[in-house]
Amino acid sequence: MAQTKAQLVVGLNVNASAPASALQIDASGNVNLDSNTLYVDATNNRVGVGISSPGNPLEVVGAIETSGSSNAVLFAGSSSTPTIGAGIHKPADDSLAIVTGSTERLRIDSSGRVGIGTSTVDGNVHIADGTRANLILKKTGLNDVTNSSLHTAYDVIQLGAGGSLASYNVETATADTHVGHNFYRHSGGNFRYKYTDAAARIRFNSTQGAIIFDRAAEGTANTDVTFSESMRIDSSGRLGIGTTSPSQKLHVVGQALFNNGSDFYINAASEVARFDSSGRLLVGTSSVDSINTHQPALYVKGDTYSKSTVGITSTSNNSEGSYLFFAKSRNSSGTPTVLASGDIIGHIRFSSYDGSDWDSFAGSIECIVDGTPGINDMPGRLVFSTTLDGASSPTERMRITNSGDVLINAITSYGKLTVVGATSNNTANAFNVFDSTGVALLTVRNDGRIVTGTSTSSPYNLTTASAANVHCDSNGILYRSTSSLKYKKNVADSQFGLQELLALRPVTYQSKSEADGETTYGGLIAEEVHNAGLSEFVQYAEDGSPDALAYGNMVSLCIKAIQEQQAMIVELQAKVAALESA
Repeated sequence: MAQTKAQLVVGLNVNASAPASALQIDASGNVNLDSNTLYVDATNNRVGVGISSPGNPLEVVGAIETSGSSNAVLFAGSSSTPTIGAGIHKPADDSLAIVTGSTERLRIDSSGRVGIGTSTVDGNVHIADGTRANLILKKTGLNDVTNSSLHTAYDVIQLGAGGSLASYNVETATADTHVGHNFYRHSGGNFRYKYTDAAARIRFNSTQGAIIFDRAAEGTANTDVTFSESMRIDSSGRLGIGTTSPSQKLHVVGQALFNNGSDFYINAASEVARFDSSGRLLVGTSSVDSINTHQPALYVKGDTYSKSTVGITSTSNNSEGSYLFFAKSRNSSGTPTVLASGDIIGHIRFSSYDGSDWDSFAGSIECIVDGTPGINDMPGRLVFSTTLDGASSPTERMRITNSGDVLINAITSYGKLTVVGATSNNTANAFNVFDSTGVALLTVRNDGRIVTGTSTSSPYNLTTASAANVHCDSNGILYRSTSSLKYKKNVADSQFGLQELLALRPVTYQSKSEADGETTYGGLIAEEVHNAGLSEFVQYAEDGSPDALAYGNMVSLCIKAIQEQQAMIVELQAKVAALESA
């Protein structure tokens, strides 16, 4: 054997001038080149670079560099996980694994998929952990939450400063997933702030099949978070805001504001309502018509009476009904000021399309301040107006004043009911009262004529045997005639009698009134009675001229004349009797 080895050394053609230690081959066949630059352990079939006792088939102390156009480190054959502290090995064909602590930590399989913490790679990147998975994606210098601070029930992805995705890591009916900002599930079980700021999250809840949106006010880093629910989409697809149990597709509890500069629609089978970009609520239409030059804030339009009807219904179990309020101030709602007399508080207009536009209206009802208002003092009147045929704007027809007086075709009150006729002649009536069959009960014509009609209980048909007792004076005022002493004063015997009676001229005549036609009447002439000095029996007009006679009162004149005649008869009878007895 010595001779053979000696012959091998000679065959290497070692330079005689080279150091004795440049190449050494010992009796066991171990080769040491340049003091362990390369060492071949012939006994254990191992090669060491920079080491004389390699523990593996190839052991290198220092860095390994490859160069050239085909530089690579190739692994030919599979091996089990090495029991060394750290290393790279080929666990299967076309796969590569990294080992630390004698445990495989990362694997790239034959499809290029990366597995961390697992040797069975199911995705492009697959991270697994026996307790919880925690993937951190962040810029250097940002805080993160370590595994020891995280609850073991959730697998987590931490993203950037505060983003996170946490999902329950046990497949149960109560499993949920959280997507949010600035919170984490602490190992103690509570949710905590990641850093000092507000927090928010979206929960995908498998128990209720809901998507829940939560928020939390600003809090201090690593202190407990108290979330409040803001919104949810339930398992039926209903969106609830301010409620945990929505009953409609959109269920809002509290105030809602739509302010995106464009229209907001409400659709059933087709559009039924919208809030337009000007804040107007349109029902049954997508655009608003100009009515009397106004574009209303609430506009209902329909092609049937039902679709164009607005209803207000109260179902409260008390005496209260429904309300419709019209309110007015002379300043903004923030600092309202008192109104002035004549200000319109509310206005209802009845408009129609006239073939050109909606600016004409047939009638209106207004409530107007009717006096000087003050604290707890708001006098008002209601004004009712209609538009005459051929006109384009209405005229006031009736008003109810602040004292409850009703004025028809009038603006000045003369009592609880004031009616002003359209004219002062006999062409129309100012006031009419009819029964249910259309029979006139009372008519007042514009020229003052009053008709009480001929119904069963009219004055015409309610007859009596008593004397007439109604008197109409020169002002048109009706009085009841009386004769009792209790209605008289300064009573004295009449000085007029037969002489004055004989001075009167009884006449027959026909009336100038159309109502009398050609009927001939008997009577006296008021002027002649006046000229006879009998003014007590004459009724005078406003200008003082004789106008009528109190025929009923002239009975006293006749009685006085009869008495005087009777006295004369008695005297004559006595004289006749004396002559006959002579």
